[in-house]
Amino acid sequence: MAVQRLQNSRLHDRMHNQLFNHHAPCDLAHLAINQRMKNTLMMLLCSVGILGSACSKAHISDASTLHGTWNGQEVGAKTQGTPSLAFEGTTLEFHGANPQEWYKATFTLRENTNPKQLDAVVTDCPVPKYVGKTAHAIYKLEDGKLTLTGNEPGNPAVPASFEAPGARQIIFTLKP
Repeated sequence: MAVQRLQNSRLHDRMHNQLFNHHAPCDLAHLAINQRMKNTLMMLLCSVGILGSACSKAHISDASTLHGTWNGQEVGAKTQGTPSLAFEGTTLEFHGANPQEWYKATFTLRENTNPKQLDAVVTDCPVPKYVGKTAHAIYKLEDGKLTLTGNEPGNPAVPASFEAPGARQIIFTLKP
C-alpha cells in the first residue's frame, strides 16, 4: 500500500511538471539561457526608455516655440508694410504686406532635416487655385527671430537655401 502511494505520488509529480512547467529536466539549461536573454532585453528596453525620456524633456518642440503672432520684414520686398504670421496648434495664418494677400493653412514641421522644413496646406485664401495646395518652406529659429523662406503653393520643391532664387524670405520677430 505504501509502495502504491509512493508510485502514485511520483506519477502525480511528473504529470504536474509536464502540465504546469512544460519543461523536461533536460530543458533547464535552455530555461536559464532564455531567462538571461529576457533579462538582457528588458534592461536594454528600460535603458532606451530612460534615455528617450531624458532626451524628450531636454528638447522643446519648435511648434511650441512658434506659437503666437510674429511680425516680419520681407527681404527684397517692393511693397511697404509688415507681414504677420500667427501659429496656433497645427494651424497658421499669414498676412502679407499687401492687405489683399493672406493665407490660412494647416502645417507640419520637419525638425529632423537640415535646414528644418515647414509644409503648409492652404485651407483658405483669396486665390482659389492655391486652396488645397502645399507650400514648402525652410526655417530657422535664432536669437528670437524666425527666418522663413518658402515657395509658392503648389510648387513641389523645397527651397534649397535661405537665399534660393524665386523663393520669398521673411524674417519675423515674435510680437510681445
